[in-house]
Amino acid sequence: MKRKIVFWAILAVCAVFVGSAFAETIGPLSSKDGLTLGVGYATNSRVIQGKTFASVQEYVGVEYVSKGWQPYLRLGYTDLKIKNGFGGTWGDFKDSGGVFGTVGLKKSLYKKDKWTIGAYGQVSLSQDFSDQESGVDYGVPLTIELKVKNHTEAKIGALIQRAIGPVEAYVGPFYQWAGGTIEGVGTTPTETNKRSLSIKADDDFGGLAGAVINLGKNFGLNVEVQQTSKTSIATALTYRF
Repeated sequence: MKRKIVFWAILAVCAVFVGSAFAETIGPLSSKDGLTLGVGYATNSRVIQGKTFASVQEYVGVEYVSKGWQPYLRLGYTDLKIKNGFGGTWGDFKDSGGVFGTVGLKKSLYKKDKWTIGAYGQVSLSQDFSDQESGVDYGVPLTIELKVKNHTEAKIGALIQRAIGPVEAYVGPFYQWAGGTIEGVGTTPTETNKRSLSIKADDDFGGLAGAVINLGKNFGLNVEVQQTSKTSIATALTYRF
């Protein structure tokens, strides 16, 4: 009986758990060759497999532009919170944070007057997240530990951009895949049971809109909104050499 209790508790937890996604700025297409450094901040809220997930990301980035090609690299810190992540009355999943990295490439494909059209792709990966809850299940003391492993996101999209005075405004659709593996371990005084399964984001398509304001002396302020089932907001302060 205890084995069944642990089995169904872990299975139920895994069935309702969620993955995650990254929401740092994609940023604009650049018409000027050179190196750009930036620091960014993003808040992210999404629904994945019926659950609401939220995170905050802080990162630094470097981008190099040459003949319309824009490779970029970002390294940062992200936390993870899932409302009622453990299911039932067990409470929220919370991990105070871990390191993540993003590598991407943008390409300007068409330019005329103040208009630019381009495309991009990027891949993000974070270190594992974990949390645990303890309680009583059908009179049996039970501890459940959850881990999110191989947490990955891939995103491709298009950008349409226009220069308006000191502002570069851009919009575009994107397609993304986000997921990983969720691992649950349930422990009672007499036994331990372990289950794992793959997780995938509910949202495949989304859109974004953003703008970069020229602050002078090569500084710029980038503000961007990404929309899927929830809204994510990101900002970045950049310096171009």
